[in-house]
Amino acid sequence: MRTDDGQLIEDFLEAMWLERGLKQNTLVAYRRDLQVLASLLNESRQPGLTSCGVEHIQQFLGDRFEQGW
Repeated sequence: MRTDDGQLIEDFLEAMWLERGLKQNTLVAYRRDLQVLASLLNESRQPGLTSCGVEHIQQFLGDRFEQGW
């Protein structure tokens, strides 16, 4: 995972906690999913989180669904 992706994930989670008061379990799940997405993008030499498109996210979600997540 790219360093800037890791910081983006942490910034997003902090904003979600501050603005919406999300529970710790929810934040842990968000962190895990975003880290997996960032890692998959990195492994497949795709753009980082700030540059990935809808097609990348749809592919990720489709793969997760097929895997039973």
